Amino acid sequence: MLWLSILLACTDDFKNADQNVEPIDTAELNDDTGTEDTNNDDTGDTTSDTNQDTGDTGTEEPVEDYDGDGWTVADGDCDDDDANINPSVPDNSNDGIDQNCDGVPDDGWVDPQDQDQDGDGWTPAEGDCLDTPGTGEEFNPDAADDECDGLDQNCNGTVDDGFSDPNEPNDSWTFGDFTALNYLGRLDEDDYLIEFENYHSATSDVDTFVFFSDDGFGWDFDFTINLWDVPATLDLAMSVEGFDEQGVSMGVVATATSNGPGTDLELTYEGGTTGSDTGYYVLTITGIGSECSIPYQIKIEDT
Repeated sequence: MLWLSILLACTDDFKNADQNVEPIDTAELNDDTGTEDTNNDDTGDTTSDTNQDTGDTGTEEPVEDYDGDGWTVADGDCDDDDANINPSVPDNSNDGIDQNCDGVPDDGWVDPQDQDQDGDGWTPAEGDCLDTPGTGEEFNPDAADDECDGLDQNCNGTVDDGFSDPNEPNDSWTFGDFTALNYLGRLDEDDYLIEFENYHSATSDVDTFVFFSDDGFGWDFDFTINLWDVPATLDLAMSVEGFDEQGVSMGVVATATSNGPGTDLELTYEGGTTGSDTGYYVLTITGIGSECSIPYQIKIEDT
């Protein structure tokens, strides 16, 4: 009985010992060991940082403008090795190259024959004979060609055709046409003098004047022709051909050339001794240069 009593007493002591022991705090244990932190916020932050770094170090290469023209291939530059080729470049050269990268070469090119370079409203294809900027504005089919400057302002192939020369037309004379503008009448009337002024409008200009003179004595027939006040822009020459009253040519009876631009001329025909000089005399004046604003003087005198 004594042994049983001792055993029971020991058992009660063990029970009381279990009841007095505090339970272990597993949360604190996880903090100490790091077990609970496996899924905590710190771990999440670490994962996020890792993903962000991975994005920054991706394998895609940055887009660059290799030719420095301000356009990349992504922007539409079709040749990033040539700064003269990109969408902002005019494609107006007839060179077979697509400068503006729209897929069509030379789509901005216009044939120069269809361009109005000087802005006068006319293209070469429409008849503009001088389409140069700064110098060609006054040359087109609608321009007035009324200046004596040796130029073809209205592009019709004839220089100064609008210039009003009071002695034109006078390039030639048809024998017997006494109503022609360049028929001057008789030299052997009144004071035996014919005077007038004339213009030489271009290098190609030919001026012809006709007068009649009667050789009434046969031994003292002569006349003198002078060109004077010749502008410095002109270098003139003249000749005289004679025709009898039936229109038979006596040939060239006298000629004269100048001593250079701006110099006066004179010729004299002294006639024959048989009274055969009666007839018509055709004065022809040619020269080099052009002057329509200043006339020169012509004097035909029976001496």
